[in-house]
Amino acid sequence: MNIRETSDYQTIAKLNETVHQLHRQLHPDIFAEYNPEKALDFFESIVDKPEFTFLLVEENEQPAGFAWIEQRTYPGIAYLETYHSIYVHQISIENAYQNKGFGSRLMEEIFNRAASEGINRVELDYWTANESAKTFYHHKGFQPYRETVYKQL
Repeated sequence: MNIRETSDYQTIAKLNETVHQLHRQLHPDIFAEYNPEKALDFFESIVDKPEFTFLLVEENEQPAGFAWIEQRTYPGIAYLETYHSIYVHQISIENAYQNKGFGSRLMEEIFNRAASEGINRVELDYWTANESAKTFYHHKGFQPYRETVYKQL
């Protein structure tokens, strides 16, 4: 298993299909059908932004999954302290590689990168219907600290 940074938006767009299909299955009212061209255009437009890092996990030089992370700074205001975090936008592991430690290794890499930057907080969100994500992140030590709710009108 190997993890490296990548700017290969074509590979990221292809790997994104797995997590997109899961999200579409959970929330078809929110997520459109996966469109390879739109995914390609989207990732091409963001892959070189300095605040984003894309990590590719491979097995025998074959892409197994990716993580899209961002280093964030939250400025202090009258009632909040300034703090820094690594925000995980997405983590996706191809079906053939799931439950084999690839996601765990990606998270370890993210934790190590945060620590090397002096950042002591890694944040992310997931859809509440995604029980496998909830279990995975709980086992990695993530704790809920804020809830987002909605009312359908």
